[in-house]
Amino acid sequence: MFSFLATTTALSNTLLNLMFYPEAQREILAEVQQVLDNRSFQDLRQADLIELKKLDSFIKETQRLAPPSSLAVTREIIAPDGFTLSNGLHLPQGSYGAVAAKAIMHDPDIWGDPDKFDAMRFYKLRQRPGHNNMHQFVGQSDLDVNFGAENQACPGRFLVSYELKILVAYLLLNYDMKLADDSKTAIGSDTLGAKPNLKIGFRKKQIRLN
Repeated sequence: MFSFLATTTALSNTLLNLMFYPEAQREILAEVQQVLDNRSFQDLRQADLIELKKLDSFIKETQRLAPPSSLAVTREIIAPDGFTLSNGLHLPQGSYGAVAAKAIMHDPDIWGDPDKFDAMRFYKLRQRPGHNNMHQFVGQSDLDVNFGAENQACPGRFLVSYELKILVAYLLLNYDMKLADDSKTAIGSDTLGAKPNLKIGFRKKQIRLN
């Protein structure tokens, strides 16, 4: 249930941000058209989805500012003697520990201007030598544990990524969409939720682009 909720919220948050940042919306639409290279949308392949790097960055940046949960990688201490952290804090058996995912994603010591939405933040990071396969939406690191960590990471994250890219690409190709609202932001400060009473507009394109 949570995975379904997190996926649908990631989609709605991504779409709302695309409406709020029309320049990024146009840039990502151009990327989708370039990747399709005059082929029909029905011919979209898995390899094409991997090449949608700007869209991947946009989705990841959306999740950075509005992660699916404030805490991640929650674990129960089951060792009879408990567990002692490197700073000396002792956690007795039966207690719980978790990673403060949202706090990490908003840490100014890690992210430049962390409260600013930078659509191409992760796309630019991937342009660095040797970083092409890093900083992806499905990626794992000490700075991003939204999908879990190491061998306990969510195996469905790749499916989620493909679903989001397919849906967003289709909507961009076939619909004009914008905020029918003068809000300063499309997404609320809480996780798993857009701003209430937000008005949006969808209109089918006169000429289909797929």
